[in-house]
Amino acid sequence: MTGTTATLHGTLNPGASATVSYDFTYARGESCTEGATTPEGGPVTGKAIKVSTSVSELEANTEYSFCLVANLTESELTESTSGAPQSFKTLASAPVVASASTSAVTPFGATLEAQVNPENETTASCTFEYGETTAYGSSAECSPATLEGAETQLASAAIAALEPGTAYHFRAVVANATGTTKGVDGEFSTLPLEAPIVSGESVSELTSTHATLRAQVNPNYQETTYSFEYGTSESLAGAITVAGGAPLSAEFAELPVSTSIGSLAPSTTYFYRVTAENGTGKMEGPVEQFTTTAVPVVSTGGAARITRTSATVTGTVNPAGAPSGYSVVYATQADYEAALASSADPYGRSTATAGLPASYETQAVGPILIDELEPGTTYHYAVRAANAVGTTTGNDGTFTTAPATPPIVTTGGADGITQNTAAIHGSIDTRRLATISQFELGTSPFAGSLVSASVDGASGTVLSVSASFGNLLQPGVTYYYRAVARNRDGTTYGSESSFTTAAFPPIFTVPPALALLPNPDASSLESKPGTGPVKLTNKQKLAKALKACAKKPKKKRAACRRSAQKKFGTHRRK
Repeated sequence: MTGTTATLHGTLNPGASATVSYDFTYARGESCTEGATTPEGGPVTGKAIKVSTSVSELEANTEYSFCLVANLTESELTESTSGAPQSFKTLASAPVVASASTSAVTPFGATLEAQVNPENETTASCTFEYGETTAYGSSAECSPATLEGAETQLASAAIAALEPGTAYHFRAVVANATGTTKGVDGEFSTLPLEAPIVSGESVSELTSTHATLRAQVNPNYQETTYSFEYGTSESLAGAITVAGGAPLSAEFAELPVSTSIGSLAPSTTYFYRVTAENGTGKMEGPVEQFTTTAVPVVSTGGAARITRTSATVTGTVNPAGAPSGYSVVYATQADYEAALASSADPYGRSTATAGLPASYETQAVGPILIDELEPGTTYHYAVRAANAVGTTTGNDGTFTTAPATPPIVTTGGADGITQNTAAIHGSIDTRRLATISQFELGTSPFAGSLVSASVDGASGTVLSVSASFGNLLQPGVTYYYRAVARNRDGTTYGSESSFTTAAFPPIFTVPPALALLPNPDASSLESKPGTGPVKLTNKQKLAKALKACAKKPKKKRAACRRSAQKKFGTHRRK
């Protein structure tokens, strides 16, 4: 038995007629179950057969229990019988140092590491020995200072005050109550000292006269100073030098540095670099450049796709280093001249603003749509751009929208004319615009009322229209009419025409025998003394009724005439 190994013994009694196999089960504590099982041994036959098996990877200084198990197999069934538990305790053992390594190596220090198994005893001491030879000469206490348990665990020690660029030897030395173990020798070399590292040069908060210069400086484990140089020459001849802030601490990390500079010239290219220096040397960063911002540079292009109500405009914009917005500003000729006369902005209207990112490149813009214009009108326009520095309006341009296209109207003839009905006709060329079609009708020239027209047919943009009047006209009356159409560009009247409704015939024709009677009229014919009443025909009654309707107020005449026609029409018979 040692601290990590043991040989387990037992006796089997299967008898002369049985053959059994066997194994041992073992575990820490007082029970042999729920632990490990040795490989199967046997088969054996007979009485008082002594058997044994060696086990390893045990924990030092630990109580174990084990049992011998006999396995009898018959008819593919296995019956196992376990003997009484036996116990043993592994020997105490000195700690085990499994491996050694290093991390966080710098020019002046390192972290020494080792994997240590205390072998189930609390360590009495744990140190790392190190030096430039295997004689070591220096030591550092482990962290943690005390190790315990039966598991391998990490012990480490951070050491400092080393020489840069130097090879070192080291080992872990661990002791417990049983003994002391010295680990294998390990080697590492500290890093050499080097100049600082400059990277990540950039510019922010750029305006027409100011800028902030930035960079990353790695001190490379030594205290480091830094400065900025800038000027208008790429060689930095005659450059201005701006000292940095407080020295950077001795560490290995990319530390941000910056400085703000002013009194710069607008729209000017500057060159700059960062210089850093430590005890080993100086490092100059690469020469970079930036251009200060200015108002945008704008050029107005021509107008195209000109219609009655819209046009498109192009141009160019150079944002001059700052995010910029641009649009097209415009005004009618009259508004433009009036604004100039009053020293106001001559462009009273603008398209929506579009954006451009910060750039020093001239960029084409457009075509930009200008809409909701008036037909046949001259407009002034320009491309306008603005950024944080200011606003620039490009050169002035002009265009004239296409002429207005009001409808073309022709008044047609009238038909279906009776005493109180007629239909009138016409044609209207809409010229591809939404159009309202009507007729003007009245009893005096050019003074009628508007009535809606019906569309009878179409050929391209030309509509055939008409309006019908049934039982609404007066007999024997001349009516004047003309076609009328209206779209967004204007209203057009057709030439005026006229028609006359048929008159009603006389009440009756005077017979020859009555020709000498003075002033014959309907009233004198209704009754004559000695002759009895004269009966009127329906036609005569209708004429009389219509004559009475003519004396009524104008609003009631139409209803009166319809009532008379219904009552005394020629279809009625007495």
